[in-house]
Amino acid sequence: MSWANRIATVCTLGIAVFGCDAMDDDFAVGTIERERIDLVADSNEPIIAISVREGDSVVADEALLIQDDRRPAKLLAKALADRDLALAR
Repeated sequence: MSWANRIATVCTLGIAVFGCDAMDDDFAVGTIERERIDLVADSNEPIIAISVREGDSVVADEALLIQDDRRPAKLLAKALADRDLALAR
């Protein structure tokens, strides 16, 4: 290989290596989407209020909806009364 070919090869490799900009690691193109999120309630009580709308931002532990708590409150009161009665015997 002649000197001219060697110099041309080195110049070509130098341009290929040093001529390219490094990509930023924190750069991305596109969107992140979530089609549906399933909400699971611990009880099967009617919903009486919805606090957020589709597309709203929420934070951890924020109430998304309110369920009617009259029936569970009655069940709890009965259970506590039964416990107190049993303890009194």
